[in-house]
Amino acid sequence: MPDFRGMNDALIPALDSNDRLIEARAACDIIGARRPTALYRLIREDRFPTPIHIGRRSLWVESEVRQYATRKIRESRGARAAA
Repeated sequence: MPDFRGMNDALIPALDSNDRLIEARAACDIIGARRPTALYRLIREDRFPTPIHIGRRSLWVESEVRQYATRKIRESRGARAAA
């Protein structure tokens, strides 16, 4: 069992009690991406939240994915209103 006593808890965001970890397919569904490769492209471009890794699984914090989607909606609607 790993020893987490030396970790700085201030650097670790707390999960809301309603929050959960989701897989790539669920993250794609939320943002409207067709394939998980789109997520990794956005991550490489520093435009999408990075996943956490548990074993070999990559999981995203659902609230972070939803915040990304909300921001993109606002940007899109704001751009149309300015045009």
